[in-house]
Amino acid sequence: MELRYEHGLYIAACAYTELLGETPAREVAKQAGFRWNPQAKEWQTTDPYRARALRKYADVTCAIHLEKLIAEQERTKVLSRAAAI
Repeated sequence: MELRYEHGLYIAACAYTELLGETPAREVAKQAGFRWNPQAKEWQTTDPYRARALRKYADVTCAIHLEKLIAEQERTKVLSRAAAI
């Protein structure tokens, strides 16, 4: 499996028969909340939190993008909580 980020989509690319341990890669993507796009024939999500579940499969560009986005969202949450106190 490979996770990449293209045009606002996180894409989990895997062969139909690919196994991750004893689990089919397609099931791992599905369990992470990715949706199958039959036209593109790939698993996709726009949600970085779902993509983060597969970050160990991310290419370098995707991993950097994910970590920056998640860090910014977490920082925003912390600032929001601090402002509410």
